[in-house]
Amino acid sequence: MKVAAYVDVSYTQTEGMTTALINNQFHFPAGLDILGKREYFKEHYDWIRAGIMREPRGHNNQFGGVIVPSSTPEADIGVIWIDCVGYGDMCGHGTIATSTLMASNNLLPRQDGESRLRLETPAGIVTSEVFTEGDQITGCRFQNVPGYLAEKDITVTVPELGDIQVDIAFGGNYFITVKLDPAVKQVSPENSAWLGHMGNVIKNQINARFQLTHPEKPHITEIDLVTFYHEVPGDNADYRWVHAYRDGSLDRSPGGTGTSAMLAMLEGRGLIKMNEKVRAQGMLGLGTFEGELIGETKIGNHRGVVSTVKGRSKLIGFGKWFMDPTDPVGRGYDVAQL
Repeated sequence: MKVAAYVDVSYTQTEGMTTALINNQFHFPAGLDILGKREYFKEHYDWIRAGIMREPRGHNNQFGGVIVPSSTPEADIGVIWIDCVGYGDMCGHGTIATSTLMASNNLLPRQDGESRLRLETPAGIVTSEVFTEGDQITGCRFQNVPGYLAEKDITVTVPELGDIQVDIAFGGNYFITVKLDPAVKQVSPENSAWLGHMGNVIKNQINARFQLTHPEKPHITEIDLVTFYHEVPGDNADYRWVHAYRDGSLDRSPGGTGTSAMLAMLEGRGLIKMNEKVRAQGMLGLGTFEGELIGETKIGNHRGVVSTVKGRSKLIGFGKWFMDPTDPVGRGYDVAQL
């Protein structure tokens, strides 16, 4: 009998951003927490991450998660967040996607039109609520790990814009937040190449000058995401923003951890108040996320804020991928790295 690996993947889109959720039963040694499982997955199963996230099965902007058993009674499942390059600490659109997937498959108990899920992530425990009307899922809201404004009023030099001020905020990941003048440059698909490139320019400048360590999660040190944002006219949303990550990839959704980071930054600057709702569009300008600050806390010596983010996700398909260990191309490749 030939030994082969089949990988089962469920695909969702959250306001335009695809999440590939791997739900195979992987072996992990007993006693590992989510960080230990992530390290074990890196060592023993990284070829699956690369094969599913990258071409020929994925693409440069693919994002995903590996659903694993939780290691604590405080959570129902664990999630290892993955992308084409490596691993993340938290993903908000992926949390909405995972919760929606499990509710749509009747894997969550439902009471009064709501299903609840607790997720163990490398950034901490995240709780979600999935809302239904009849047999239709209408949305999902999750309470994120606490966020905070880490640095502000940092000067960076950006081609076409000159010297500008940026901030760094945490919302499950660290984000560099960059306000744009929409009369000069807008967050839109037509400007995607510029946004991705400038994200790298700004990120390189910041990482050359700053090294951050989360006060309570010392494994979180990466400053990899850059949020470009501006206000939008009309009644559909307050802001439009996009998050550039890795080597110029762009989030299609308004971004869950990015929304939490933006709320922390806006509140830290006195631009919003506690319990004030903020509606944000993503780069596509289609659906919105609704963010709200619901409380204050401490993160080490920093003042922290607790936020919720509400959005929608749709199940769009399933895949059963054959992974041939004798096929080097099938193990995944990135055109930029060829």
